Amino acid sequence: MLKGSFVAFAVALVLVICAPTLSVLPDDPYALRPSLVGEPPSERTWLEPAIEKVATLSQSDEYVLYTPEGATLGPEGSVLVYDFGEHQLKAFASDGTYLRSYGQGQGMGPGEVLQLRDGGVWQDSLVYLVDGMQRQVNLFDQEGQFIDVEAYPEGVTQYGRGADGTCFVRPPPVPERPLLEMHTPDGVRQVPRFSEDPPDTGAWFGGWLNIHNDRALYASTYAPVILAYSADDTVGTAHPTPDFGGPFVGRPVATGEGTYHIWAQVDGDVLTTQLWDGEGSVPSGPMPDSLFFDVYDATDVSHQYSARFAVPGRRAMYAPESRLLVAPQDTTVDLYRLTNE
Repeated sequence: MLKGSFVAFAVALVLVICAPTLSVLPDDPYALRPSLVGEPPSERTWLEPAIEKVATLSQSDEYVLYTPEGATLGPEGSVLVYDFGEHQLKAFASDGTYLRSYGQGQGMGPGEVLQLRDGGVWQDSLVYLVDGMQRQVNLFDQEGQFIDVEAYPEGVTQYGRGADGTCFVRPPPVPERPLLEMHTPDGVRQVPRFSEDPPDTGAWFGGWLNIHNDRALYASTYAPVILAYSADDTVGTAHPTPDFGGPFVGRPVATGEGTYHIWAQVDGDVLTTQLWDGEGSVPSGPMPDSLFFDVYDATDVSHQYSARFAVPGRRAMYAPESRLLVAPQDTTVDLYRLTNE
């Protein structure tokens, strides 16, 4: 009897040793590898800041807005509009005055891009345009003059620079590539992919990369967390949004369920994410054709409040510290100023 028990124990031990390691912990319903930090609020606290329209940006003798599909903050308080049709970033003052364009349009020459994927500004001076097709980043000075190009042979879809000069690069979302690369003078550090186990890991590869000081803040489109990484930390932390453990189910764009991030923006020490669902609005928001945002402290990524505005827009930018609301339409962009908070 003792011998039989020993054999059973030995077989069980071998099975344990040879069993595949589970990549999803029992208390980790979203298959997170980063450390989960903080608790989500029980519900959103909605505010409706007052705004006044400053300008509607459209075609003029100075510029054309062919396909304005997003906006970000530019140098010295300006607004950069992504014009994916013209393959440029177009800069406007906060009163709507056209300033200049970054990029020479579509092409393969200096300052030209074949496929505009991303763009932004570093330290209020260096402006960058990501060319996904040529796998490179074009760099411009504040006045729009082409400076140089950075090549990323493995591909680049999103890009940003930390305060310490670290280049954060989002490679194309293919199985053999990591979630994020961090390029420093010492080399390249990679943030690994997430588990292949359910839920659908495709949810992790759609999202918006923003930089706050020396950290990358990645707002995943479909998953209810915001991920934070720095050059010396490839494990990172995951900060839960108000939807963590709530209405998130699979891919809302396909199922019509849950809330997801359609755009994200860092403004000073604030991170805002635009909210969307399968019906084109947030389930808890009573106003149709409205913009909805979650607002976070960008330092500790804690949820502060949620805001809504009775104006339409897709991939809109809410920048409360700069007191701006920028709402792109099909061919125009509405620019608003916050009059209170």
